[in-house]
Amino acid sequence: MRSKLFWGTAASSMLAAAGASAQTPAPGGNGGASPPEPPQLQEVVVSGVRRSLENAINTKRDADVVVDAISAEDVGKFPTENIAESLQRVTGVQISRFRGEGQNVTIRGLSPGFTLVELNGHTVANALGASGTNISRNFDFTILPSEFVSSVEVFKTPSADMEEGGLAGTVIARTVRPLDIGKRKVTANIEEANESNRDEWSPRASAFYTDVFADGKLGVSLGGAYTKRTTETDEHRITRDRRLTEASTSPVKGLDLNGNGILEDGKGGRPLNTTKYALIDSIFQTLFREDRQRKTFGSARP
Repeated sequence: MRSKLFWGTAASSMLAAAGASAQTPAPGGNGGASPPEPPQLQEVVVSGVRRSLENAINTKRDADVVVDAISAEDVGKFPTENIAESLQRVTGVQISRFRGEGQNVTIRGLSPGFTLVELNGHTVANALGASGTNISRNFDFTILPSEFVSSVEVFKTPSADMEEGGLAGTVIARTVRPLDIGKRKVTANIEEANESNRDEWSPRASAFYTDVFADGKLGVSLGGAYTKRTTETDEHRITRDRRLTEASTSPVKGLDLNGNGILEDGKGGRPLNTTKYALIDSIFQTLFREDRQRKTFGSARP
């Protein structure tokens, strides 16, 4: 028994040595050659919607305060035609509309006058009021074409380096900068919308050009936009109503308000009905028609 175990162990040792010698490279073979270099990985560039979401997430992650951001997919490709329409998707942000377009931004339910709006870090105010609205210092988002904007940031909490004045919050719109693009690029956009109330077509066109020079140290961007709108608004208003009985004499006496064929005013032996009925005596119907044209030109440098 011991002899069989010994020979089995010896045979296993010989097989292991043979395997080790088989794995040892022979002299003069390829054993001295360096291992092959790993293949070069190609650069992956993320663009489009995923890139815009990544930029927005990075802005929110890197900020020291509570901030939400919306980024454009590419030059001239902001999520919506109107900047305010995009901002209403942010939590805590509401907008007010005029003729169907987003005009002012409200943060946390406060008046638009408490929201500070900046364009590339500079305070922006609007001293022109659209027809039918009061003139105020609130920024009118209808005058800023979305084709010129690369990102919009909503700061809900202030920091020491921010300009004061935004009690509700601060909205910073950033335009496209040529050095951020890093190459020549030309975009154009032509659209047409039908105003159903007037059954007329309203055009919208924009063009944007950007280029860099001097090995990427100098750049310029130019843009222009034209918008025409032909709106119509039908408005019905009840401005005054009265609570009357059939015995009332103003504004008109002798009214059978309940429609039973009897004037129940308590006179001439007639019964008296003290029930008060609602009478609408002032109804206005208003038709607003507006032809609006907006021409915007912008430029930027590094």
